[in-house]
Amino acid sequence: MSLLSIVPRPTRWAAGLAVGLAALVLPLAACGGDDQASTPAPTDISIAPPTSAAPSSAVPAPSESPSTDATSKRPSASAGLDALGAVKAAETGVADSTVVELSKDDDSGSAWEATVRVGDGGRELRIDAGGEITSNQPESLSSVQRGTLPDVTVSDAIKASEKRVPDGEVTDAELTRENQRTVWDVSVEVAGGDDWELWIDASSGRVINAERD
Repeated sequence: MSLLSIVPRPTRWAAGLAVGLAALVLPLAACGGDDQASTPAPTDISIAPPTSAAPSSAVPAPSESPSTDATSKRPSASAGLDALGAVKAAETGVADSTVVELSKDDDSGSAWEATVRVGDGGRELRIDAGGEITSNQPESLSSVQRGTLPDVTVSDAIKASEKRVPDGEVTDAELTRENQRTVWDVSVEVAGGDDWELWIDASSGRVINAERD
């Protein structure tokens, strides 16, 4: 009697199925192993982390912005104050004023005295070397200084005098009348030379007279 003849039918069917599946799987496994063995392992794969590019050392320096500090146009005390600076200090320090007479203080050599017209009245100012008004007192005006103010200002007269005597320094200027003309009588000092007295026409700004003192 054979072994299959004594095994029940369902058991024999399951055993046959298992034998068939085993026969099918073994060739597939052998085939898969051959494929893996025949495939060469990759050799160009790097596992090192990528290196980042070194930062450039040629970084442009930030551009420097121009300084915003506002420098005063007024001369410093150590540099002294010229005639134009004294006029500006006087007319800036006293509102709605016009300089009609200016004189450099001979004693200090750096301070100025200025007579300004304010309305119909006058004020006498003392201005130090730094451009500060240190004294402000009432002052009488001449008839010319009380009259209609000319088109040519004291600043215009100072500039005309400096152009005529470029190596000199204006020390005095006064609005007055000479030979029936309204003029600015301007004194100019020249270091190591002769001083000058100039008359500047108050209507045209021309130098109409120039004399050495």
